[in-house]
Amino acid sequence: MLFFRRSRFVRLFLVPFTLTFFLSACQKWVPLEPPVTQALADAHPNPVRLTVADSEDKIEFSGWRVEADSIVGVTTRGRNASILVEDVQAVEARKTSAGKTALGTVGLVAIGVGVFFAYLAVFGI
Repeated sequence: MLFFRRSRFVRLFLVPFTLTFFLSACQKWVPLEPPVTQALADAHPNPVRLTVADSEDKIEFSGWRVEADSIVGVTTRGRNASILVEDVQAVEARKTSAGKTALGTVGLVAIGVGVFFAYLAVFGI
C-alpha cells in the first residue's frame, strides 16, 4: 500500500515539477539590438524584459503594446504598467531553443522508460 501512496505523490508532484524544470531550461533571454521601437516590433507578441534607466530591476511584460511614446501592458506579476520608451535602456526577448527542447523530451522519455522497467523488475509483472 505504501507504494501506491508514493506513486500518487510522484504523479501529483514530482512529474509536473520535473516537466517544468526541463521545459524552462529550453528558454533564454536574448538581448535585442537598439533602437528600442524596432526591437519591440521584432519581439512582438513574445514576452519581453525591459531594463529601465532609473532602476536596476528588469520588468517582464507578458502582454504589451506600444502606444504613442509608451509601452503599456501587463507584467508577469499581473500588474498593469506603463513605461516611456525613452526610459528603456535594454530590451530582451524570450527565445526557445529547439535543440534543448528535443533533448529534454528525449531525456524525459528515457526516464519514463527506465521507471517502467524498474517497476516491472521490482513487481515482476
